Amino acid sequence: NFLTVHIKKISCDEQNKFIFSTLLIALIPIVLFQGLVIFGKIFNEINYPILGQFRSSSRFAWIFYYLINFIAIYILNDSVEKLKSKKYIYFLLAFITLIFGYEANKNTVLSLANLKNINTIKSQNEIVKAFNEKGLKSKDYQSFILLPYSIIGNEKIVFEAPKYDFMIFNTMVASFQLGLPTINSMGSRTSVSKSLNLLSLTATPFIEKSIFKDLDTNRKILIFSSKNIAYLSEGEKVLLTKSKFLTSSENFNIYELANFASLEYELKAVRTDLKALKISKPFVPFIYDTVTAQLTPFKGVFNAFERYKSSHTFDGTNAVNIEHEDLKYLELFSDTLPLDTFEASAWYYVEPYRYGMPYLYVAKDSLGIVSENYISGNNSRDVQNGWARVVYSFIAHKDVKYTFKLHGFHCEADNFLLRRTNENIVVKLPGNKYLYNNYLINLNSK
Repeated sequence: NFLTVHIKKISCDEQNKFIFSTLLIALIPIVLFQGLVIFGKIFNEINYPILGQFRSSSRFAWIFYYLINFIAIYILNDSVEKLKSKKYIYFLLAFITLIFGYEANKNTVLSLANLKNINTIKSQNEIVKAFNEKGLKSKDYQSFILLPYSIIGNEKIVFEAPKYDFMIFNTMVASFQLGLPTINSMGSRTSVSKSLNLLSLTATPFIEKSIFKDLDTNRKILIFSSKNIAYLSEGEKVLLTKSKFLTSSENFNIYELANFASLEYELKAVRTDLKALKISKPFVPFIYDTVTAQLTPFKGVFNAFERYKSSHTFDGTNAVNIEHEDLKYLELFSDTLPLDTFEASAWYYVEPYRYGMPYLYVAKDSLGIVSENYISGNNSRDVQNGWARVVYSFIAHKDVKYTFKLHGFHCEADNFLLRRTNENIVVKLPGNKYLYNNYLINLNSK
């Protein structure tokens, strides 16, 4: 929603002019927060990034209330000089003091109640209870992670998990009671780069684990995982297979991760295989047989968007910016498929999106009945170079038409691949890089 400001001619004396001008100045940050419309043009943080500093109503709201109080004092002082009797002023001051006193008392009571709730929660938290009953010690671990994983570093980084509120509640309580830092976060103001590093721990095996740069690999990490594996991403399931089971509570299983190197075994193996390939022409997809190391032409759907231009690049080559190309969406595929299991994937640029990412639109048309899916990067755990991998896996049925489109405001996307899940697709890129099932593999990395 955008606030349109209309200022009309106002007749007033000098005092009212002063009050009106002061209020108008005070309203400036509030107007900027809403998004100012002048002569039909939107002046917001997307078009003018410096205005992004005003995106939070509380960030500069103190200016408004500071000036409101200043005006109140000015009027009160002016009234004191004009009134012959001071009893009205004393009454007003007493009334204001009473209101502030009531508010202070209310906040004090609320704070005491919250302290009481902390003590109540301490005896009820099932994670901590199971941890203590197993005889585990916080000093043996450097931190913990709760699965399904969620991280909201700030409004620019929003990766939410199923049962998000329940997860965050248990995360905060467990962290407080165990005295251990958590890798999950909610409004932590963690930087973009650090947030994405943390997210890499729960990524699938073909994403480089940049979090290792920030961890002490000689100390273990605790993992509290939901017992409902339907809530877990593929990367989170892999993480559990590399961890040691310790104990469980009513809703959670508790693991520990000690062997960090095991999380990159698959990535190192793929790098070794790709180094042996002899592919000269870039952007040409092949089916790669991991047993025989043979390559055959891939006749499926792959789009590297090389004829487009974008401000950011995923793999060092071109990408598509839908808004820059003056497109509302970009259709990638619309046709029937043979009976088989397929995976569609694409990469979206993460960092510019403060309130949500673009999405991969999927439509299934069966005899005129259309069902739609919107696959957002907010649910992805595969983030690389500031880009999130969105995936849609499905079983294709006869006489069903499938449509895939790139959607989203300020959408920057790259490398769309539609493949059978039993086929491994490799694409040579410039600069000693490959795409492997639409994962970027840099052969120069260690």
